[in-house]
Amino acid sequence: MSLDDANLYIWLDDNRFRSTFWNHLENQQTYVSWLSKKLNISDLDQWYTISPEIIKLNKGTTMIAKYDNDMYLFLKSIYPSHQWFQDKFNLSSSTIKLVEPQVVEPQVVEQLQVVEPQVVEPQVEQPQIMIQPQMIQPQGECKVQ
Repeated sequence: MSLDDANLYIWLDDNRFRSTFWNHLENQQTYVSWLSKKLNISDLDQWYTISPEIIKLNKGTTMIAKYDNDMYLFLKSIYPSHQWFQDKFNLSSSTIKLVEPQVVEPQVVEQLQVVEPQVVEPQVEQPQIMIQPQMIQPQGECKVQ
């Protein structure tokens, strides 16, 4: 990080940064402009592929938290004239709901006819080698005693 970057992009300098910095939309817009350059985002629709985790990894944790880690709300605020589609954003960890595992009653297992997987050994046929006897004809003279 160069000194110029730290002066221009105050969020990069932990010693000078204040949490109220993100309360101003202009600061958020400057951040998005900086991050766009850093991530080589040249078209606004490329933001659909960016998750809140990327924002957090780039010193924007407090800012994205103001939008409940919702990229749709965040970008709608930064670029209000752009038409954003909420369903195009990748699922973030904040929207994924974990499901508790449930115990299945034995009678349900029987009704579903759940069976244990069986290991099946592959059957490989062994190649058969056929040896045919050959008659060897003597060459030259052969003496029998």
